[in-house]
Amino acid sequence: MQAQNFDSYSPIAPKSYHNYDIYELDISSSISKKLSNLKSYYMGEIINFGKDSLIVSIQGKTEESGLFFMNKNVSKYSLPDKIYIKNDTLRNSTMYRNPVTLSNGNILCASSYQMVELNLKNRLEQPVLPSTGFHYIIIRYSNDLVYYQQKDDTNNIYYFDLKNKKIKSINLEL
Repeated sequence: MQAQNFDSYSPIAPKSYHNYDIYELDISSSISKKLSNLKSYYMGEIINFGKDSLIVSIQGKTEESGLFFMNKNVSKYSLPDKIYIKNDTLRNSTMYRNPVTLSNGNILCASSYQMVELNLKNRLEQPVLPSTGFHYIIIRYSNDLVYYQQKDDTNNIYYFDLKNKKIKSINLEL
C-alpha cells in the first residue's frame, strides 16, 4: 500500500508513487493498522512465513533492496532483517523477487533472469532454472508444482515438478 505521492525526479516526467509501507486490514471492522515505516520505493510481494513472520520483496537503494524478514509482533518502526545469501553473485542479494515458500521451508524466487531456490538455514542459493533472457513476472507453488509466467510476450503459464523439472505450458490465448 502506498503512503504518499511525491513529485517526480525530473521536471518532464509524471509524478510517481513512493513511500510504500505495509498495512493490516481487519475485514470485519474495516480498520487498518500500519505495520511498517519503511517508506520503500517499491514493494512487490508479501508472503506469510511461519506464524509470526512475513517475507517482503523490496526494491530501492542497494541496502534497501532484496528479500526481508519482518516479524509481525515487533514494533512497526523496527527495520526488517535482510536475507543475505552467501553465494549470491548478483548485486549482494538485491535482485530477489517473486518469493514463494516451498514445502521444505526453502524459498523459490527469481534472481534477475533465473529461478533459484534459497536455503535459509545455510544461506545458500541453488539454481532451479537457467536464464531464458526473460524476467519472471509471476511465480507460484501449489501441490508440489511450480507455476510461472515470464515477460516473453506469450500468454503462456509454464509449470513443472521440482524433482524432474520437465517444463509444460498452458496457453491462455483468447
